[in-house]
Amino acid sequence: TDRTVASTSQHLQVLARAHLVTRSRAGTRVVYALAPGVADLLQHLEAVALARDPALRVVREDWLSDHPAIRLAHPAEVDRLLGAGEAIVIDVRPETEFVHGHRPGAQSLPLPELADRMSELPAEREIIAVCRGRWCTWADEAVEQLVAAGFRARRLDG
Repeated sequence: TDRTVASTSQHLQVLARAHLVTRSRAGTRVVYALAPGVADLLQHLEAVALARDPALRVVREDWLSDHPAIRLAHPAEVDRLLGAGEAIVIDVRPETEFVHGHRPGAQSLPLPELADRMSELPAEREIIAVCRGRWCTWADEAVEQLVAAGFRARRLDG
């Protein structure tokens, strides 16, 4: 982020006092994580915002219409494809983010490495790209690169 360590620390302390994050010590470092239920709360808030503000839906729809290679895969469909061995999930966030939490079964393949590592991907399976959520465009960029290279690829919706 563009914030100083002191500023970030103050923000995290406020979130900890509000019980929105947990903290633990790892040597000299303090590790923060979302408290249980907070991720669900954020998803619910997003759903409410999308339902109440049509302009937010239009932003996403406009983005997708401007990028026709990007198709969405719903989570339940992804689970089915994974269970049948018909797809793999790649997480295109930086490795440091992947290590701190990721979708079960996902493989780390940071976006800057994608072009050089495409040969590692199975051509016979569909590739589902994930990043930080619905508004993160890294998965979109990955899908565009993969489709241009001849892969069947979509991004996880949500």
